[in-house]
Amino acid sequence: MVLDNDKRSPLNEVYVDLRLQEYDTEVLPETLLHRNVADMDKHMQRSPKVLLSELFDKKQDKVPPYILLLRGKAGVGKSTLVKRIASEWAAGKLWANVFGHVFVVTLRDLLEGKWTLSQLLLSGLPLSPADHAAFSDYISQHSSSCLILADGLDEVRDFKYQSQRVPDRNAPMELCVLLSGLVGNTLLPGAKVLVTSRPSWELPVKPFHRIVELYGFPRESIHNYVRIFSEGKEGLHPFIMKNLEGNLTLLTLCYIPILCGFVCETLEDVHTRRSNEDEEVVATMTRLYATATTNSARKLHPRLKRDNTDVENDEVLEVVKEPYRKYAAMAKKSMMSRPLRIVFYKDDLSQVGLDERSSDDMQCGVVTQSRKRDGLLAPVKRCWSFNHLSIQEYFSAIGFLQGSDDDIMRLLQDEASVLVHEVVLMFILGLCGDEKLAPCRRQLLSQQVKLNLRTLLKKLAEILKGDPLKFINLLHETQDGDLVDLVPHEIKLHGKTIYPTEMGALSWALQQEACPVTEVR
Repeated sequence: MVLDNDKRSPLNEVYVDLRLQEYDTEVLPETLLHRNVADMDKHMQRSPKVLLSELFDKKQDKVPPYILLLRGKAGVGKSTLVKRIASEWAAGKLWANVFGHVFVVTLRDLLEGKWTLSQLLLSGLPLSPADHAAFSDYISQHSSSCLILADGLDEVRDFKYQSQRVPDRNAPMELCVLLSGLVGNTLLPGAKVLVTSRPSWELPVKPFHRIVELYGFPRESIHNYVRIFSEGKEGLHPFIMKNLEGNLTLLTLCYIPILCGFVCETLEDVHTRRSNEDEEVVATMTRLYATATTNSARKLHPRLKRDNTDVENDEVLEVVKEPYRKYAAMAKKSMMSRPLRIVFYKDDLSQVGLDERSSDDMQCGVVTQSRKRDGLLAPVKRCWSFNHLSIQEYFSAIGFLQGSDDDIMRLLQDEASVLVHEVVLMFILGLCGDEKLAPCRRQLLSQQVKLNLRTLLKKLAEILKGDPLKFINLLHETQDGDLVDLVPHEIKLHGKTIYPTEMGALSWALQQEACPVTEVR
């Protein structure tokens, strides 16, 4: 977990808090995008902690689980946990006598093309076809000692679980077919499989024996993160803690590790630049991402990297607006593609007018460069990706707003589309409705946003009529007090009852507005 440019927290120091959800659960509990701090603390105290070593243990009289689903919000640390499991096993600290082979499969790297089982498990290794066939035969004979960690199932947008037997593990197959065979325990019978996914994605419960949720930082880990982040920076620790203790929104966001990092970086920027310490630093996730990306550009972009701490965010946006617009166009296109595009090559950059040789364009703090093979024997190629999927979703929201209203309404064609693009829609609402983001709109959007925010919210309310809390969470991003009047109307219109357990979240979402919660009750 990156704390700053020079410090990293070792994997064995990353704290995780898990809650088990049994296989026979018919409805998965929705993890709220925004959650009241007190409710989160109570929930963590109520829910049983699960040690990593207990994930595959038999529970009561049930059959020991073979196939696990690990759910967690964007940025909560699912990929970090997968790496930690592999690291602990390699060091002999976790399941050393249980598994003889552990494979980490990053699904985003395999979205395109067809793969054999061996290529899936050994992706990136330049082995010959004969070597892969020999490995496949070996691993099939030792499947009971295998643990497969498949990270990012929500990014495989076309995945539909199919229970039929996979005919030949040595034959190249679509990724969806391979995954069905793995989670159905037919491709490699006896192997243990742990799959990670976001909670908002519709995933069939049937193939999973146990469902585990990753909630992120408990309160004490937030304090530890701030302490480590602030080391060697005079006066920063008390300044950050003062802001967290006095701002419920900031503290709530910090339960998600990646957002905790964004919050700390944002507050460090305020502290360093001697801004008004009483100003509202952040109120929405959209504003947090807007601030974090401009802060990154200030630190990394060649034209801004002159230790000029007086440069304002709108001035930063003026410098990086053209590459940011191009990133937005690339992100938008990738979000609508099937399969989802996460890795980009030279041709992808050229299509949106980005030049890989231009340091000014590429050093904006939102993309990272790496090297990757497209195929088994293909040469290594330079490639790029956004620093996190949620950052790609933020830029895709800018891309949609740069286009036509029809592009946005296409996201709202059905409920399944809303579930897939929920985070993108949240950023669209934030960019449209949060007046604090006016400079961001002015600099990054190539045309005036014509879409009526009320029209968009009414359409969302219609689609999410069975889930008013999700609608309220999206509404919160707009920071528009007038729109609060729509909430009781829409809930009443669709005949949805707000239960007492939901009132805390509703109250929190509306806490800064004028509408009394009792009117909704």
